[in-house]
Amino acid sequence: MFGYVATGLTLGLAAGLSPGPLLAFLVTQTLRYGVREGLLVALAPVLTDAPIVAASLLVLSRVAGRESLLAVISLAGGCYVIWQGIESLRPRRVVVGEGAASPHSIRKALAINLLNPHVYLFWATVGAPTVLRAARDGWAPAVGFVAGFYLLLCGSKAVLALLVHRSRKFMQGTVYRRTVQALGLALTGFGIWLAGEGLSYIIGGGGSS
Repeated sequence: MFGYVATGLTLGLAAGLSPGPLLAFLVTQTLRYGVREGLLVALAPVLTDAPIVAASLLVLSRVAGRESLLAVISLAGGCYVIWQGIESLRPRRVVVGEGAASPHSIRKALAINLLNPHVYLFWATVGAPTVLRAARDGWAPAVGFVAGFYLLLCGSKAVLALLVHRSRKFMQGTVYRRTVQALGLALTGFGIWLAGEGLSYIIGGGGSS
Protein backbone atom coordinates (compact mmCIF):
# COMPACT_ATOMS: atom_id res chain seq x y z
CA MET A 1 0.00 0.00 0.00
CA PHE A 2 2.74 2.45 0.95
CA GLY A 3 4.29 2.10 -2.49
CA TYR A 4 1.09 3.30 -4.13
CA VAL A 5 0.73 6.16 -1.64
CA ALA A 6 4.33 7.23 -2.32
CA THR A 7 3.68 7.06 -6.07
CA GLY A 8 0.58 9.21 -5.70
CA LEU A 9 2.45 11.75 -3.57
CA THR A 10 5.32 11.97 -6.06
CA LEU A 11 3.09 12.34 -9.10
CA GLY A 12 0.87 14.85 -7.31
CA LEU A 13 3.81 16.99 -6.22
CA ALA A 14 5.29 16.94 -9.72
CA ALA A 15 1.95 17.87 -11.29
CA GLY A 16 1.36 20.59 -8.73
CA LEU A 17 4.69 22.32 -9.28
CA SER A 18 5.05 21.88 -13.04
CA PRO A 19 4.53 25.07 -15.07
CA GLY A 20 1.27 25.10 -16.99
CA PRO A 21 -1.89 27.13 -17.59
CA LEU A 22 -3.40 26.50 -14.15
CA LEU A 23 -0.19 27.40 -12.34
CA ALA A 24 0.20 30.59 -14.38
CA PHE A 25 -3.39 31.52 -13.55
CA LEU A 26 -2.76 30.81 -9.85
CA VAL A 27 0.22 33.18 -9.86
CA THR A 28 -1.77 35.85 -11.73
CA GLN A 29 -4.71 35.74 -9.33
CA THR A 30 -2.47 35.70 -6.26
CA LEU A 31 -0.49 38.74 -7.40
CA ARG A 32 -3.54 40.72 -8.50
CA TYR A 33 -6.13 39.81 -5.88
CA GLY A 34 -4.33 38.22 -2.93
CA VAL A 35 -3.59 34.79 -1.53
CA ARG A 36 -7.26 33.85 -1.05
CA GLU A 37 -7.84 33.82 -4.81
CA GLY A 38 -4.69 31.77 -5.36
CA LEU A 39 -5.88 29.20 -2.83
CA LEU A 40 -9.22 28.94 -4.63
CA VAL A 41 -7.40 28.20 -7.89
CA ALA A 42 -5.41 25.47 -6.11
CA LEU A 43 -8.67 23.63 -5.35
CA ALA A 44 -9.73 23.38 -9.01
CA PRO A 45 -8.37 19.87 -9.70
CA VAL A 46 -10.38 18.34 -6.84
CA LEU A 47 -13.57 19.93 -8.20
CA THR A 48 -13.09 19.09 -11.88
CA ASP A 49 -11.35 15.73 -12.06
CA ALA A 50 -13.99 13.38 -10.62
CA PRO A 51 -15.84 12.80 -13.94
CA ILE A 52 -12.53 12.34 -15.79
CA VAL A 53 -11.29 9.82 -13.22
CA ALA A 54 -14.61 7.95 -13.21
CA ALA A 55 -14.76 7.74 -17.01
CA SER A 56 -11.15 6.53 -17.25
CA LEU A 57 -11.74 3.85 -14.61
CA LEU A 58 -14.97 2.72 -16.25
CA VAL A 59 -13.41 2.33 -19.70
CA LEU A 60 -10.26 0.60 -18.46
CA SER A 61 -12.12 -1.73 -16.09
CA ARG A 62 -14.09 -3.05 -19.08
CA VAL A 63 -10.90 -4.06 -20.85
CA ALA A 64 -9.17 -5.32 -17.72
CA GLY A 65 -9.04 -8.85 -19.11
CA ARG A 66 -7.28 -7.79 -22.29
CA GLU A 67 -3.71 -7.83 -21.02
CA SER A 68 -2.16 -6.89 -24.36
CA LEU A 69 -4.22 -3.69 -24.53
CA LEU A 70 -3.37 -2.81 -20.95
CA ALA A 71 0.30 -3.40 -21.75
CA VAL A 72 0.10 -0.92 -24.63
CA ILE A 73 -1.63 1.60 -22.32
CA SER A 74 1.11 1.06 -19.73
CA LEU A 75 3.77 1.64 -22.37
CA ALA A 76 2.01 4.81 -23.58
CA GLY A 77 1.67 6.01 -20.00
CA GLY A 78 5.35 5.37 -19.35
CA CYS A 79 6.33 7.37 -22.44
CA TYR A 80 4.03 10.21 -21.34
CA VAL A 81 5.55 10.32 -17.84
CA ILE A 82 9.11 10.18 -19.26
CA TRP A 83 8.25 13.13 -21.51
CA GLN A 84 6.86 15.05 -18.53
CA GLY A 85 9.99 14.24 -16.55
CA ILE A 86 12.31 15.46 -19.30
CA GLU A 87 10.24 18.64 -19.62
CA SER A 88 10.63 19.21 -15.88
CA LEU A 89 14.42 18.99 -16.17
CA ARG A 90 14.30 22.29 -18.06
CA PRO A 91 11.57 24.21 -16.23
CA ARG A 92 9.84 26.89 -18.26
CA ARG A 93 9.29 30.39 -16.95
CA VAL A 94 5.79 30.86 -15.57
CA VAL A 95 4.16 33.51 -17.76
CA VAL A 96 1.79 35.70 -15.77
CA GLY A 97 -1.16 37.14 -17.63
CA GLU A 98 -2.90 40.44 -17.12
CA GLY A 99 -5.86 39.00 -15.25
CA ALA A 100 -9.37 40.40 -15.33
CA ALA A 101 -11.33 43.24 -13.81
CA SER A 102 -12.82 40.89 -11.23
CA PRO A 103 -11.41 37.64 -9.82
CA HIS A 104 -13.97 34.86 -10.56
CA SER A 105 -11.00 32.66 -9.66
CA ILE A 106 -12.72 29.36 -9.05
CA ARG A 107 -14.94 29.56 -12.14
CA LYS A 108 -12.04 30.39 -14.44
CA ALA A 109 -9.77 27.81 -12.82
CA LEU A 110 -12.39 25.10 -13.36
CA ALA A 111 -12.61 26.01 -17.05
CA ILE A 112 -8.81 26.04 -17.44
CA ASN A 113 -8.45 22.62 -15.82
CA LEU A 114 -11.30 21.03 -17.79
CA LEU A 115 -9.76 22.26 -21.05
CA ASN A 116 -6.26 21.03 -20.16
CA PRO A 117 -5.47 17.92 -22.27
CA HIS A 118 -2.77 16.80 -19.83
CA VAL A 119 -5.44 15.95 -17.24
CA TYR A 120 -7.14 13.54 -19.64
CA LEU A 121 -3.85 12.03 -20.85
CA PHE A 122 -2.65 11.45 -17.30
CA TRP A 123 -5.77 9.68 -16.09
CA ALA A 124 -6.23 7.62 -19.26
CA THR A 125 -2.64 6.34 -19.43
CA VAL A 126 -1.21 6.60 -15.90
CA GLY A 127 -3.69 7.42 -13.16
CA ALA A 128 -6.53 4.99 -13.90
CA PRO A 129 -4.25 2.02 -14.74
CA THR A 130 -2.39 2.58 -11.46
CA VAL A 131 -5.66 2.71 -9.50
CA LEU A 132 -6.84 -0.55 -11.08
CA ARG A 133 -3.49 -2.19 -10.40
CA ALA A 134 -3.60 -1.03 -6.78
CA ALA A 135 -7.19 -2.26 -6.41
CA ARG A 136 -6.00 -5.84 -6.96
CA ASP A 137 -4.57 -5.61 -3.43
CA GLY A 138 -7.75 -4.04 -2.05
CA TRP A 139 -9.34 -0.61 -2.12
CA ALA A 140 -7.04 0.86 0.53
CA PRO A 141 -4.00 1.08 -1.81
CA ALA A 142 -6.18 2.52 -4.61
CA VAL A 143 -7.67 5.14 -2.31
CA GLY A 144 -4.21 5.85 -0.90
CA PHE A 145 -2.84 6.53 -4.38
CA VAL A 146 -5.67 8.94 -5.29
CA ALA A 147 -5.62 10.66 -1.89
CA GLY A 148 -1.85 11.09 -1.99
CA PHE A 149 -1.99 12.43 -5.54
CA TYR A 150 -4.59 15.12 -4.83
CA LEU A 151 -3.17 15.97 -1.41
CA LEU A 152 0.11 17.12 -2.96
CA LEU A 153 -1.35 18.28 -6.28
CA CYS A 154 -3.59 20.82 -4.55
CA GLY A 155 -1.40 21.22 -1.48
CA SER A 156 1.70 22.16 -3.45
CA LYS A 157 -0.26 24.71 -5.46
CA ALA A 158 -1.63 26.18 -2.22
CA VAL A 159 1.91 26.47 -0.82
CA LEU A 160 3.04 28.15 -4.05
CA ALA A 161 0.22 30.68 -3.71
CA LEU A 162 1.44 31.51 -0.20
CA LEU A 163 5.06 31.81 -1.36
CA VAL A 164 4.15 33.98 -4.35
CA HIS A 165 2.09 36.20 -2.04
CA ARG A 166 5.20 36.71 0.11
CA SER A 167 7.73 37.04 -2.73
CA ARG A 168 6.95 37.94 -6.34
CA LYS A 169 10.32 36.55 -7.47
CA PHE A 170 9.87 33.06 -6.02
CA MET A 171 8.75 31.42 -9.30
CA GLN A 172 11.97 32.57 -10.99
CA GLY A 173 14.15 31.53 -8.04
CA THR A 174 16.69 28.72 -7.75
CA VAL A 175 14.77 26.72 -5.12
CA TYR A 176 11.71 26.39 -7.34
CA ARG A 177 13.74 25.41 -10.42
CA ARG A 178 15.83 22.83 -8.55
CA THR A 179 12.74 21.29 -6.95
CA VAL A 180 11.03 20.89 -10.32
CA GLN A 181 14.20 19.37 -11.81
CA ALA A 182 14.51 16.85 -8.95
CA LEU A 183 10.90 15.84 -9.48
CA GLY A 184 11.66 15.54 -13.19
CA LEU A 185 14.28 12.90 -12.41
CA ALA A 186 11.79 11.01 -10.24
CA LEU A 187 9.14 11.19 -12.96
CA THR A 188 11.58 9.94 -15.59
CA GLY A 189 12.47 6.96 -13.41
CA PHE A 190 8.84 6.12 -12.77
CA GLY A 191 8.06 6.47 -16.48
CA ILE A 192 10.87 4.07 -17.40
CA TRP A 193 9.50 1.52 -14.92
CA LEU A 194 5.96 1.93 -16.24
CA ALA A 195 7.08 1.59 -19.85
CA GLY A 196 9.14 -1.46 -18.88
CA GLU A 197 6.03 -3.09 -17.42
CA GLY A 198 4.28 -2.73 -20.75
CA LEU A 199 7.27 -3.85 -22.81
CA SER A 200 7.82 -6.93 -20.65
CA TYR A 201 4.39 -8.21 -21.63
CA ILE A 202 4.55 -7.17 -25.28
CA ILE A 203 7.98 -8.75 -25.81
CA GLY A 204 7.70 -11.70 -23.46
CA GLY A 205 4.02 -12.51 -23.89
CA GLY A 206 3.35 -12.22 -20.17
CA GLY A 207 2.80 -9.45 -17.64
CA SER A 208 4.19 -8.85 -14.22
CA SER A 209 1.77 -8.28 -11.40
